[in-house]
Amino acid sequence: MKRLIFAFSLIFLLLPPLCHGQVYKCVDEEGNVRFTNIPGPGCTPLEDFEDADRATRMDSSHSENLVKALLCTKGGTIGEYLNRVAGRPEIKDLGWKARRVSGGGVEIERILESDTGNRLEYRWRVTSDGRVKAINNRALAITRSGG
Repeated sequence: MKRLIFAFSLIFLLLPPLCHGQVYKCVDEEGNVRFTNIPGPGCTPLEDFEDADRATRMDSSHSENLVKALLCTKGGTIGEYLNRVAGRPEIKDLGWKARRVSGGGVEIERILESDTGNRLEYRWRVTSDGRVKAINNRALAITRSGG
């Protein structure tokens, strides 16, 4: 029984670093702050697991805002356009989702569903240096060039 308790204790001690990896807080010459899992100039590691988890959430929120601010081929911004589509009575809004991707950066997705069950998925990748790229056909169709 003691071995079993020891094994579970060891798993709980090792699991958080394995799941999240090292997170770094980076400050550039202009004082802008970003969080990434790729170290570079001006980056310091976040030692505290709670700080790293908070940084991941902040990074996801920042990435989502970058996507929403992109110019849309349908007029206005991506955020405004998708809110207009989501406001239609036949559309169910499943919301924005964010997940970290290996190699750094965040994948941002907006999912809508029609009353016929057809899912409308729009997906972008925000790199650790803040560049945004549409990565599926629906997102490509509404993202103005340069986004």
